[in-house]
Amino acid sequence: PIFVTTDSLLHTYHILYDYTLRILEVEQFSHDLLLLTQTMRDVSLRYYQETEDEAALKNVAYFCVAGRLLDESFDTPSEVQSMVQQELNLIERHEGFTFSPIFGYREDYSQYVPRGHYTRSETLEKYFKAMMWYGRIMFRLKSEMETKQALYIVKAIGDTGTLDLWDKIYEPTVFFVGKTDDLNVFEYDALAKEVYGEDFTVSDLQ
Repeated sequence: PIFVTTDSLLHTYHILYDYTLRILEVEQFSHDLLLLTQTMRDVSLRYYQETEDEAALKNVAYFCVAGRLLDESFDTPSEVQSMVQQELNLIERHEGFTFSPIFGYREDYSQYVPRGHYTRSETLEKYFKAMMWYGRIMFRLKSEMETKQALYIVKAIGDTGTLDLWDKIYEPTVFFVGKTDDLNVFEYDALAKEVYGEDFTVSDLQ
């Protein structure tokens, strides 16, 4: 008699899960992520030009790293070129823990090596690295600079109306992979409005 174990069912489920996620990442998420990154770079640069705030400048660099990981021709302003290139060099060498040129804390750059189905194509490799950057880099509450950076990002999403675009990437990813351990846009937005009011401005963050 034929004996079918639960292993075969789990393996079939994993194949379907992996295939579905891969198709979404190639056909939808990768394009949306690049568009979101371009928009956030532009508005972060505008905030820096308005305020000359280092936190806004670091956000420009933050988004440019992701942009360059997705597309090597991604436009990088001269003000952040050095920081961005240093981060990219560390990501490409993926040698382990060292201090981030942008954020100053130790990051494990060995985590940026594509694995699993992300080795199947160049598009998936680039998407993996960009999402790993977005997923691993944190804005710590104990750091005034990083908290201000997070608030600038929340403000930028509100000003550009890109929350729906962000959510198009975030919600399916949560469904497949699980919720983030860090504060997300919704939580930062609620806190910002509680402190500064419903219509807080860039000047409120100075």
